Amino acid sequence: MDISEELKIAYKIANKQINIFPYPHLYINNIFTDSFYSQIINHLPHFDQLKTLSDVRPVTKGAYKERFALNLDDKSLGVLSDKNYLFWSNFRKQFLSGGIKNFLLTTKFSAYVEARFSNFKELYFYDELLLINDTLNYSLGPHTDSPKKVMSFLFYLPSDESQIELGTSIYIPKDRSFACAGLTHHLHDDFIKIHTNDFLPNSVFGFIKCNNSFHGVEKIVSDERRWVLLYDIYVGDKREDN
Repeated sequence: MDISEELKIAYKIANKQINIFPYPHLYINNIFTDSFYSQIINHLPHFDQLKTLSDVRPVTKGAYKERFALNLDDKSLGVLSDKNYLFWSNFRKQFLSGGIKNFLLTTKFSAYVEARFSNFKELYFYDELLLINDTLNYSLGPHTDSPKKVMSFLFYLPSDESQIELGTSIYIPKDRSFACAGLTHHLHDDFIKIHTNDFLPNSVFGFIKCNNSFHGVEKIVSDERRWVLLYDIYVGDKREDN
């Protein structure tokens, strides 16, 4: 990935309208150039090079047993072939070089960020990348994400359109007064699913974390693996486990 690809991503995000109901979010097709997306697909790791999410993130041991992940730090990338290591290492260095994070925080979503953080200019923000692979029976109840989360972008990485129904869903609580600061995953039965993003090649779903940013994943009932590149921006001290 080079600066030209980064600028093309910024261009597409900058010129996409933000949907404000039920919380600020957007969905974009063809977020990468076709040639670069082909490179991403061709450099996906082998499944046996991934770890369960509880081995990668500080979540309850044994939770998310159908979700596997690869951190894009040098240590974790060391399990890859030389070709794949070089690709993802270069991708991470460019994507986390600060340009995209600053663009999202100070331009595209600045109004929402400053509304949430009155002392915005005094805070430390950092970003992370994680390759995710979800398998049979994986599901994720409606939740709003960690209180440290500022925004999240889920880059969908299927090789074709056969998994279109596997996108992230948006929910509204049946109790319209209900809100959640984060961490807890709730029962699907207590929510109304109002939309599911198409899990299409080279698309991205992004949203601002807030107390009603309820999203999740309906249960995967096929053997197809669900590849996602997760890009997150957090506030606070960077976790030492990465």
